[in-house]
Amino acid sequence: MRKLYVAVACLAFSLTCLAAQQGQEREVRGARATSAELSPALKSVAFLEGRWRVEQAMQPQYSDKSKSASGVMTIERDLNGNALIGRFEATRTEQRLGEFEGHLVLAAAKTDQRAQAGAPGQSMGLSLFWVDSQGNASLTQNVTLADNKLTAIVDKPHGGMAQGEKIQQARVTFTKVSDDKMEFSMEAQTQRGWEKVATASYTRMQEQATPTAVDMPPAQQRQ
Repeated sequence: MRKLYVAVACLAFSLTCLAAQQGQEREVRGARATSAELSPALKSVAFLEGRWRVEQAMQPQYSDKSKSASGVMTIERDLNGNALIGRFEATRTEQRLGEFEGHLVLAAAKTDQRAQAGAPGQSMGLSLFWVDSQGNASLTQNVTLADNKLTAIVDKPHGGMAQGEKIQQARVTFTKVSDDKMEFSMEAQTQRGWEKVATASYTRMQEQATPTAVDMPPAQQRQ
């Protein structure tokens, strides 16, 4: 029986060490990713980086689950500076969405221009990918930037973004209002033309500094 206890204790210790090592590796990887220089194709959209408080409103005809939601979107650089990767998590919805989560990838991508007269070879453009916990998935290279406005048009989006509508295209737009403010909109091209599906405001969340010993109450300083 003692041998069994020793074996269990050794296993638990090994798992603890492995978890700590993985945590350290994630911290190192995260620090390396955030310090990497952005690809030239992404520098113009660096305003997207950060941690954002999101307040979203959706047109009721396009959603049978929620008309409004709030959450947090965190967008960080990754993949040696060749991608901005975002994670959205809902914190409140008008009606229950469950644990809604979405992932955004905005990546530098080589665009073949040989088919375009006078522009042989390849250049760096942008690709946008979105997937969420409701089964929506979109991928496009039709991404443009003008006047602090990022626009992506998705052909034949997959998933249930609209109820009872035949959507030909979807258009999403991020607009920089200031260093601490963005506006977001989603539109759908239906039989009646472009219609607004959702709007959202993005407000930058301030990073909380780690308290020093001077800031801590005396009882915590002694611990």
